[in-house]
Amino acid sequence: MRGIAEGLSLRGLVSYYGAMRLLFSLSLAAMFLSSPGFGKEKPGKVDFLEDVRPIIAGNCFPCHGPDKAKRKSRLRLDTSGGIFSTRESGRRVVVPGDSDSSLLIERVETSDRDELMPPADSGLALSPAQVDILRRWVESGGQWEEHWAYKAPVRPPLPEVKDSGWVRNPIDAFVLSHLEMGNLAPSPVASSTTLLRRLWLDLTGTPPAPAELQRCLEDRNPGSWEKIVDRLLASPHFGERSAQDWLDAARYADTTGYAADKPREMWVYREWVIDAFNSDMPFDQFTIEQLAGDMLPGATVSQKIASGFHRNSMQAKGNNPRKEEFRVKGVVDRVNTTGRVWLGVSLECAECHDHKYDPISQRDYYRVYALFNNIPHLGEGYGVHGPLLKVPPPGQQAELDSLERRRSQLVKLQARRVEQLGSHEYTPGEISRLLAGAPGALAAWGLSGDLESVRAKAGGLLPAGGAVEWVEGPPSLGRRAARFDGKSSLLAENTPLLDLTGSFTISAWVRTKSAVADIVSKYDWLSGQRSFVFGVGGEGDKNAVPGHLFGWVSSTAAAWNGAQVHSSRAVNDGRWHHVAFAFDAGKSMKLFIDGKPDLEAKLIGKAPGRVASSSRRLSVGAGYTKSEVPDEFFIKGDLADVRLYSRPLANMDTVFSPSTEILAAVQKKPSLRNEKERAL
Repeated sequence: MRGIAEGLSLRGLVSYYGAMRLLFSLSLAAMFLSSPGFGKEKPGKVDFLEDVRPIIAGNCFPCHGPDKAKRKSRLRLDTSGGIFSTRESGRRVVVPGDSDSSLLIERVETSDRDELMPPADSGLALSPAQVDILRRWVESGGQWEEHWAYKAPVRPPLPEVKDSGWVRNPIDAFVLSHLEMGNLAPSPVASSTTLLRRLWLDLTGTPPAPAELQRCLEDRNPGSWEKIVDRLLASPHFGERSAQDWLDAARYADTTGYAADKPREMWVYREWVIDAFNSDMPFDQFTIEQLAGDMLPGATVSQKIASGFHRNSMQAKGNNPRKEEFRVKGVVDRVNTTGRVWLGVSLECAECHDHKYDPISQRDYYRVYALFNNIPHLGEGYGVHGPLLKVPPPGQQAELDSLERRRSQLVKLQARRVEQLGSHEYTPGEISRLLAGAPGALAAWGLSGDLESVRAKAGGLLPAGGAVEWVEGPPSLGRRAARFDGKSSLLAENTPLLDLTGSFTISAWVRTKSAVADIVSKYDWLSGQRSFVFGVGGEGDKNAVPGHLFGWVSSTAAAWNGAQVHSSRAVNDGRWHHVAFAFDAGKSMKLFIDGKPDLEAKLIGKAPGRVASSSRRLSVGAGYTKSEVPDEFFIKGDLADVRLYSRPLANMDTVFSPSTEILAAVQKKPSLRNEKERAL
């Protein structure tokens, strides 16, 4: 194939393989026509590949073929070296041109049952016609030919035909030649309507609309047929039709297979194949990008999508206990599919032993296997099947690039601002105001008489479901707190600042008797908007204990893929408690009660390496169940001094006594502050 297909575009390949299918069908017809049951036997020279090899492959290879384990008498008849070899007796298996001296002919013609080949107990036997073919092959010179699949194709000369006037292109000559061999005449020319329907169905997969068909029939100008073909080739439906056969070969599916058969987002690979056909991509590029697009230097998103060819293999769910077994199944599938699609050979046989009919050894099989054995196969958790690629919608890459440049600028500005603040020498008045503003916190709401944030960038809170009442707060704070009636909550502003994706700490003062209530939440599992939640009673989950603190974090929004932690004691006793949830990405999840870590807290799962982004706004005092606004897990009680930090706090000193670290830092001269003190 490579000799002809090399340099072809995909459109040329479609035409090439269409012609090959036609010629293959005609070849089969010719084989039947040339057999005794269908016509006169083909006279003269016997063709090795068409006549001889099928006989010895079906009757001799089981004992004298590629399979070393089953080979008898150390004789191979599947190679030229074996079939023309000299045995220990001094006689040659085949002597070209001399059938009487050929051991092969002697053994298939003998009347001695002990010497007859194939042996009588093998269940195989040659017919007189098959024996005659073998004898005539040897007499005609015993020419050996490699199987056509392993030879570079050579353009054959056009066959001579009787009715040369019928021939309009080279393919017609081959078609007519085979028809004349069987004393058959070509069918009458199909009507224009039939030809147009065939053309539409072949190039687009759908028949022409009646109005379109009529316009084509009425166009009698020279070149009208070529114009129709060009128009259909330019149609996007051409790629859709042409991609069907390739997607079948690529085992394309929008689900993962096996028992769970979960959906997976593979449609972008399907679109890549369609676009490749419509853009007339060169076949060598089409091949390289699908087998190794992700390994090309500076690989583009499109080239990485192309390598999805080998992501189409069936996969079990990520947490399946037999994950190694399914990983190996995936590698085997990739090896076998590569063999079928690009080599045109079934490699499967060599998985367990040397191939019995093709020159593929078991060693060769596992050398190919090694190429695919280093591909990351599994993702994390349920619903994630292998590494994922973020693919921007068409036309949005430029916008994403612009946003990334803006983000980089903001990171640089932030670094300069930190440097400026860390280098500032504070006055006593500035120190007092700094300590009152929850230093070091990403966001903080005092809830001491208003809903404003003490950290300006975080924005204030808005009532959701009713107003809050102001009551006396924790004695150690010396200010008021917000009372929630079990039906109300507060919503933060919709700002990216609160989309925590890495390590964080949430802290608050709480006084409640609620068994189940959320303190801070961006978590809505029913809507596939998981992120993080901190509260009491674990939203009634089976792992939770009513009245006990809990914290959940998921690294994926659509499906649960994370960990949860539950406190060892309750906090719903109607007294004030300071509580905190510290998440260290990929490392730990800790709970604090009244400033002390809960060393007996129960961790379920492994702390994920990141936090999923949720479209739900940060809620204080309630949670979500498939709703845009908080609608469940309302707290009945009091909250004060709610804070979010973008780092995991090792202890609550920063929360309770900010002056311990912050005051020491700001009172130093800028030149004496270390890097940590400047960051504070």
